[in-house]
Amino acid sequence: MSLYPNPVKIGQPLALKTGDLKGSLFIEIIDQSGKLVYSKDIENNNLINGSIIIQTSGFSAGMYSARIISDERTEVVRLVVVQ
Repeated sequence: MSLYPNPVKIGQPLALKTGDLKGSLFIEIIDQSGKLVYSKDIENNNLINGSIIIQTSGFSAGMYSARIISDERTEVVRLVVVQ
């Protein structure tokens, strides 16, 4: 799995490429203070070209942890949001 672009500018769409994952996904993005700023439950059959688009307009500049939980595994990806 990967996030693109990373870093991302505030307001720019962020794409989560899921690769070969099957089944449902749960995504949560947490800021440095531990606050949950985004979460979404997604069925894999709702993906567009193996990607999930996340809108960043409500994010502040800073570092985040994106946790992606699937039926197969859990991954944590660092995310940087810039002005």
